[in-house]
Amino acid sequence: MNKLFFKYGLYSGLGLSIIIGLSFYLLFLKTPTIELSKINFTDINGNLIDQKMLLEKPLVINYWATWCKPCIEEMPAFETLSKKYKGQITFLFVTDEEQSEIINFSKRKKFNLFFAKSSENLSKIGINVRPTTYFYKKSGGLMVTVVGGLKKQELEKILKELSLE
Repeated sequence: MNKLFFKYGLYSGLGLSIIIGLSFYLLFLKTPTIELSKINFTDINGNLIDQKMLLEKPLVINYWATWCKPCIEEMPAFETLSKKYKGQITFLFVTDEEQSEIINFSKRKKFNLFFAKSSENLSKIGINVRPTTYFYKKSGGLMVTVVGGLKKQELEKILKELSLE
């Protein structure tokens, strides 16, 4: 009888572990493919950002939040490299927070980055981890997605490849 309970417990525990692991993967690690044409962005003044302008060059979209420490830690590297690749790559920093929060953050932190607000709640489009960065080729095709913070060296390597596309 004890062996029977052991087997049921073992199989139940394994099954539960698999379900929890799969749920974690689907919610937090699997990144959705986001079609740019299906989401709108506004700048910090509330003006709609022209989708055509975004696709004139390779595009980097960083989904972030004002409360996200890894997001803020990677911003200096993005700022430095966005200056280096100015005119070659478009950088957009998107959050779903209120416009007033974005403006206050921008004034407090003084990053010279192109901040924008998403028309959609980021969780609804599958962005459950911040920062998450999408790198799009000039053609609009997705080159790579990075979930989590980026170090300057990692970012520079990806941007170098992207600039050659």
